[in-house]
Amino acid sequence: MIVIYDLSFVIYYIMSSFTFKHIILFFSSIVLIIGTLLSLYFGSYLPFKKSQRYITALRTVQARNVHSIQDFEQTFNYALLFYSPVGDEEVAKFLSNDIARIVSQENQQEAVRRELIRYIEDVMDKNNVRHLLTLGEMYRVLWSTYHRQEDYQKVEGYYRKALTLGPDLPPVLYNVFDLYRSHNDLENALLIAKKIFSLWPDDVKIKTFLDSNMPNLKDKK
Repeated sequence: MIVIYDLSFVIYYIMSSFTFKHIILFFSSIVLIIGTLLSLYFGSYLPFKKSQRYITALRTVQARNVHSIQDFEQTFNYALLFYSPVGDEEVAKFLSNDIARIVSQENQQEAVRRELIRYIEDVMDKNNVRHLLTLGEMYRVLWSTYHRQEDYQKVEGYYRKALTLGPDLPPVLYNVFDLYRSHNDLENALLIAKKIFSLWPDDVKIKTFLDSNMPNLKDKK
């Protein structure tokens, strides 16, 4: 009992020696330490682990241990589905670029192309201009190869969404212009060409296109 009493007295003495200001500083320090640890965990550790998983997935593919589309998806899901508040956009961007290269390969099977695009399409950010352009480019490969109208509509949809988000971005405007020109959609191609020329009047190719096709549009009307 004497020991307990002495211990209680010591604790009471220590606590009573702290002012209110000291207590506030003590708890503020605790909160700061916890905040710093959480910041390191969510802002550094988790993104690092996600990138490690992506590198592991790449090495698995490079080692030719992937034998089907299902294997491919399972391999990269190891990285894509790993939770991290930072890094999702970058992993999706790098993977979509790799898939775009596969889709663009000559003699690639149509089923493989479509399945890979379907897979990456689900994880791409539809409010990110870069992601939208990449999706549009992949569907453009399908359209130019198989000439299906639904593929063209996909390309146009992604490009138009990118145009809404970045109306003055050169990659967006030139991709949309080239799409309409390739599709012989003269009216829309001229509209985009006028926008490009208003921003970059030194573009000789755009000026030549406008000079050559404006009369044709007037004749059609």
